[in-house]
Amino acid sequence: MDKITPSNLIDSVVCDQPNDNCFLNCCNRCNNRLPSSILQSHFIIVDEDDEWTWSIWQTTNKKVDLHNIHGSVASLLDEIDEQWTKFVIHSYFNREQRSYISNLRLLSNDTSYVTVQIDFAENYTIIRQREVQAAHWNNLQVTLFTVHIKAGTNHKNMVIISDYMRHDTAFVYCAQRLIVEFIKKHYPQVTKINYLR
Repeated sequence: MDKITPSNLIDSVVCDQPNDNCFLNCCNRCNNRLPSSILQSHFIIVDEDDEWTWSIWQTTNKKVDLHNIHGSVASLLDEIDEQWTKFVIHSYFNREQRSYISNLRLLSNDTSYVTVQIDFAENYTIIRQREVQAAHWNNLQVTLFTVHIKAGTNHKNMVIISDYMRHDTAFVYCAQRLIVEFIKKHYPQVTKINYLR
């Protein structure tokens, strides 16, 4: 029995040659297809009343948490069908974004534009190698801001370290000034920077 992945389940439900409408649930040919019918035909389900357990992210009191659900196979299939439209749209946008970003990186070069991937890492606690025991409660922290620059086949990695602990717009603005200075120095012909997060 072949393994069903989310990707090939999507491919089984949408048209053979899908367009945007297939993923946005606007296609007249495939918008009434449900994943439960594919799953039922793929797996041998002896008794739809058998108890199964699955996990689902749910929002309760403005808090998102992973909940374990116990129910019948029919309940699970109904849940999959209910969440399907949101899942397919999310998968479609995710796939399109990855393709767009991949294309941006591929076409970047040191004479037109570069792509810059930026992100905050976790705050890092500075620990002295031979500190006294009381210093354990007074450790300093720093923010690590990671940067990857791609210009054609050239790759540069940077880390901006700061004692400014907020991950906010002011920090990103200051980091971008440093990144622009670096790019002007190492890639003087570049006229555009595409930031990715």
